[in-house]
Amino acid sequence: MLTDATYLAIILDVIVAPAVRGTGVGAMIIDAALGHPRVADVKSIELVCQPDLIAFYRRWGFTDQVGQSRLMRRSADPSLIGES
Repeated sequence: MLTDATYLAIILDVIVAPAVRGTGVGAMIIDAALGHPRVADVKSIELVCQPDLIAFYRRWGFTDQVGQSRLMRRSADPSLIGES
């Protein structure tokens, strides 16, 4: 998680090894991140995740309804920006 401890915190996904998925490790990580004192007063916590994990993150109050916000990317890897 990246944060300025006041206005914004960003979680750039939580990646759990396939062998331990479904054991609660991801939930423990999110609980620890959201319970950290440095984010207690942050106005907005944002999260980047794959579509198949939206339901998982909704358990903590995250939503994919974010108004006009858009994810932007700059990458030297064409496969990451939709180019062939």
